[in-house]
Amino acid sequence: MKKIAFFALFTCFIIWSYCHQRQTTEPLSEDDRCQQIDITWPSLADSPWPMYHHDPQATGRSQYKGPRKGKVKWTFKPGGNIDYSFAIGPDSIIYFPTCNEGEKHTDAFYALRPDGTLKWRLEINVGQAQPMILQDGTILIVGGQRQFYFIHPDGYIIKSIDLGITISAYLNIGIDGTIYFVGGESDLYAMSQNGTVLWTVSLARDFYASNFPISPDGSTIYIFSRKNYFELDSLYAISTTDGEIIWQLGIENRQNSRNSPLIDSYGNIFWGTWNSNSSKFYSHSAGGSLNWTFAGWIFGTPTIDKNSNIYFQIGYEKWLLTSCDYVGNLRWQNEISPGFSDFICDNEGVVYVISETEATAHTSNGEKLWSLPLKGRITRIAEPAIGVDGTLYFGTFEGPEISAVYAIE
Repeated sequence: MKKIAFFALFTCFIIWSYCHQRQTTEPLSEDDRCQQIDITWPSLADSPWPMYHHDPQATGRSQYKGPRKGKVKWTFKPGGNIDYSFAIGPDSIIYFPTCNEGEKHTDAFYALRPDGTLKWRLEINVGQAQPMILQDGTILIVGGQRQFYFIHPDGYIIKSIDLGITISAYLNIGIDGTIYFVGGESDLYAMSQNGTVLWTVSLARDFYASNFPISPDGSTIYIFSRKNYFELDSLYAISTTDGEIIWQLGIENRQNSRNSPLIDSYGNIFWGTWNSNSSKFYSHSAGGSLNWTFAGWIFGTPTIDKNSNIYFQIGYEKWLLTSCDYVGNLRWQNEISPGFSDFICDNEGVVYVISETEATAHTSNGEKLWSLPLKGRITRIAEPAIGVDGTLYFGTFEGPEISAVYAIE
């Protein structure tokens, strides 16, 4: 525990010294142009893309340069729909789940080599889950909304844990390796990797079982609660130590969200809502105070580049890839094809958009680098990932005959 505490303090010091002009609870200013830094997370694998939206802060930012050609290197058809995100191991093996394979509509979990050849396939009920790669290379994934599976990189199950409750598809992990998830009666759980429940938080309202990021020092989880299926109730900041509620921010006027909040290197929170005339993209400090808002119906999970430019999607009459600077000023907007895309970016600020009919890449300054049409109407999109060699991987959801993994260079 002393080592964990030391690491957390050391991380905080590095962030402070890198951008010492302000504390995270202070309002953002026009002169505030701090660079984002990549947060080291010892409980995750040292890999190019170890979990959903890249990291526990859900930045969606790769440390590598992504594809510049927009050409298909290879495709792989697993025989089932690809519904959720990819993860990439330290050895560049690509992991993803499928659902509704073949006549029996079975699920499976795949490992592909970087050249697109199959390493292994494990028939296991994990079709709608988000894989996460732990420090030793073990893959953690939820199966059948009931069990945690710990899978060896060679394709066999090391162990499974069944707590006797339903489990959300989304997982997050603390600096010390504690696993966080929404389960049971939509409560928030903290669990050790041997299956011991450390604490739970219950609300009169349900926690929303979408992704819930963690602050860069590992101390705080940010998670939505909801009034009903369509309306958010509050955004909560909850201590990772004991589940104590640090603060609660009420959300009014029938707003909903289809995305994860994003936490930057200094603890600021970015998130958006839709389904209401008052829907906005929000920036809050780590203490919950409002930094700025940007009006619009916001879909998909945003991303942030190293220069602190934020990218998110506005959709209503038009679907717009929108870029704001760190204090909420509009930089540019590009019209994109419809679709609830989660955005990711590379280490040069190039943003990648996977919509219903095409994949596109846009520079940090708003220039469209390339556009790649996709076969058929893609009804759902599995979140993309970027490999160490710059290859972009994503999957499509259009039935067993069409659904495929794409590798783009």
